[in-house]
Amino acid sequence: MLLPLLYPVTILLHEHHYRTILLPLLYPVTQAPLQNIEEFQLILNRN
Repeated sequence: MLLPLLYPVTILLHEHHYRTILLPLLYPVTQAPLQNIEEFQLILNRN
């Protein structure tokens, strides 16, 4: 049920303008620790 929502989100994350807007929203949702923010960005940049 979450995959249909994540698919368009990942497409938007490839756009730099959307990435700066969505990343602050995704961190609380995924409950990612602050020390993993850089690793999270590296994963997004790889895709």
